[in-house]
Amino acid sequence: MGMLRLTMEDEAKKRFRRCHMADGESKTTDRLEAFSDAIFAFSMTLLMFGIKVPDVPDNATRGDITMWVIGLLPTFLIYIFTFVIIGIYWVAHHRTFEHIIRHDSNLLWLNLAFLLTISLLPFPTAILGEYGDNSEAVALYAFFMGLSGALLMLIWIYATADRRLVSKNMPEREIRGIRTRGLATSLIFLLSAPLAIFHPTIAMLSWLSIPFVALHLK
Repeated sequence: MGMLRLTMEDEAKKRFRRCHMADGESKTTDRLEAFSDAIFAFSMTLLMFGIKVPDVPDNATRGDITMWVIGLLPTFLIYIFTFVIIGIYWVAHHRTFEHIIRHDSNLLWLNLAFLLTISLLPFPTAILGEYGDNSEAVALYAFFMGLSGALLMLIWIYATADRRLVSKNMPEREIRGIRTRGLATSLIFLLSAPLAIFHPTIAMLSWLSIPFVALHLK
C-alpha cells in the first residue's frame, strides 16, 4: 500500500507539472528541492573546516602526535553527531517534499528560513567543539538545532493544513506521523537548551535519543 501511495503521489506531481507547463507556469518543487540539497551539502562539508589541525612541532614524537589526536576525539564526536543530525534533517526534508506536490510563495520563504538555520549550524558546532564544557555553548547548540527542526515542521504544518500543498487523498494518519516525529526531535533539542544552563552533561546525553526517535517513532 505504501508503494502504491507513493506511485499515486508521483503521478499527481507529473499531472500537475503537465497542467502548468502548458501555460508557461510551473508550481512543482523540483528547483526548490535541488537548491535545498545544495545548502545541505554545503553545510555538511563546511563542518570539517571547524576542526583545527594541531600545530605539531618538528621534534614531536609519535606518542605526542597520538596524544594530540586523542585530545581531538571529543571535537570529532561533536562534528560527527552534527553531521548525523543534519543528515536526519535532510532525510526528513526529502520525505516531506515527496508529499508536497506544489508550492506557493509562503512555502518558499518558510523553506528559506529553514535553510538559513541549516547553513548556520557549523557555527554553534564550532562553538561547542571549542568550549564543550561550557553550559552556554551547549545551550546555544541545542537552540539552533531545535530551531531547525521546528522550522521544518512548520513547513509541514503549513503544507498539510487543509491539504493545501499535498495530495487531497493523503491519509491523516501519515500526516500526523510525520508531524509527531519532527516535533519530537525539535522538542528534545529545545527543552535541553534551558536544561543545559544547569546540567550541560545531562542535556547532551538527551540528544542521544534523537536518532532513535527519528528512526522508530511513528
